[in-house]
Amino acid sequence: MPLTGFSHRSEWIPVVSSALATGSFLVYFLGNPGRSYAKWCVAILVLQVIVGGAGFLLHVRADFDGPSQRLLSNIISGAPPFAPLLLPNLAILGFLGLVAAKNNQQAGDAG
Repeated sequence: MPLTGFSHRSEWIPVVSSALATGSFLVYFLGNPGRSYAKWCVAILVLQVIVGGAGFLLHVRADFDGPSQRLLSNIISGAPPFAPLLLPNLAILGFLGLVAAKNNQQAGDAG
């Protein structure tokens, strides 16, 4: 059965990884999980960075091996190399959110 909108199964990796990150952080910020759950969230952030970095490398490779002889034409018409870097950027923002939540929780415990 063909996957609608995707030409290869590997294109689901960032979708699943992002869904895992979104769900995990919703639980963290809407609930009151323990400290071990925050470590789980950091592990998911590291996964996001790995998936984004691998996606960047795969997009660059696809552009070098693209149908056109000109690299610029392949970048413009083909796989955008910087699109997968959204995942590491969001991971950095998620980490900042974890740090802010921890600091906010510590300030609430002290006062």
